[in-house]
Amino acid sequence: MNEAENKAQCENILAKLKQHDFWYEYSDDIRVWRSGEETKAEICKLISLIDDEAVRNSFLVHIPEQFKNSFKADIDLFFARRGKNDC
Repeated sequence: MNEAENKAQCENILAKLKQHDFWYEYSDDIRVWRSGEETKAEICKLISLIDDEAVRNSFLVHIPEQFKNSFKADIDLFFARRGKNDC
């Protein structure tokens, strides 16, 4: 990716983080939970496509403290799977 594409990708990720309902796990509505899981996976996959670990980790400041470990684990998992069958 060139610099303009990287900037656009980062802006896209930040927009998704700002819109994400981090509290979806506590919802009694299964539709809200599924949507939250799908969005979280999408965000983590997008972040995992960034090669620079410092840049990947910089997105964690936009995640509430109680959810950082979960997001970091998913980002690391998607990053480790990059280039393999399902990612």
